[in-house]
Amino acid sequence: MIILGSLLVPLAILASVVYFSLRNGISPTPSSRKQTETLLGMIPADTTGNVYDLGSGLGTLALAIGKYLPQCQVIGFESSPVPYVISQILASLSAAKNVKFRRLDFMNASFCDAKVILCYLYSGGMRKLKPKLET
Repeated sequence: MIILGSLLVPLAILASVVYFSLRNGISPTPSSRKQTETLLGMIPADTTGNVYDLGSGLGTLALAIGKYLPQCQVIGFESSPVPYVISQILASLSAAKNVKFRRLDFMNASFCDAKVILCYLYSGGMRKLKPKLET
């Protein structure tokens, strides 16, 4: 019975990641250090207000932004439950207390109060998001 249980949990996690990867068109892909540094270099250090990370995955980029911009509220949006839970764990262990994650499809979120919107997505996701950002 223990063996069956120890197999079911990892299989359920894997099935969830596969399902949401197929649904969203992309699997969780952490940003490299170089990509993170490049993105941070594009945001003025004196930025204030809300910063949104769309498709925040494991949360590593949002947490880096939170450390870089402690005066901002950083909100990561992630629809897949496994990366979302991992991001919550990493946030609880992080010194960046200005970072929150929401388990929500960002296409259903309002960005009206955003000062900065970051999205490191695949090209299909960017095309889908473009009309929302234009409005």
